[in-house]
Amino acid sequence: MELVLAAMLAFAYERLCEAIQPDFHAITSVPLAPERLLDRGFNQAERLAIRLANWYGLSYSPMLERLRHTEKQSLKTRRSRVVDMRGNFAAVSTALFSPTIILVDDIYTTGSTLDECARVLQQANQIEAKTTVYGLLWARS
Repeated sequence: MELVLAAMLAFAYERLCEAIQPDFHAITSVPLAPERLLDRGFNQAERLAIRLANWYGLSYSPMLERLRHTEKQSLKTRRSRVVDMRGNFAAVSTALFSPTIILVDDIYTTGSTLDECARVLQQANQIEAKTTVYGLLWARS
């Protein structure tokens, strides 16, 4: 099943490359809280990102960490999601950053998770250079 999902994501990646012709330097994924990772046993966004990195010769690095566990976002309003995600991520190390990053997540609902992760990545790397973050998602709900 993972291969099928990754192939679908690869299609989106190729369309993104055709549209903007970027020079992607790295790929990362939205991290799970330790409680959710323990419960689920794996991070599907990370697995998809690693598979994509391998297929396209990109460098995968875990660039973010989740600072706290939150309840499932699907059960919340848009406003609650935005508030809940604020301050929920931190950069792992600015040495891992690149000027153009792909950020992979599984499902896009309101964009609050992606927005917060991109903000953290850009803020952590602003001393070095401007960082552009492109979101790549498997599905939208």
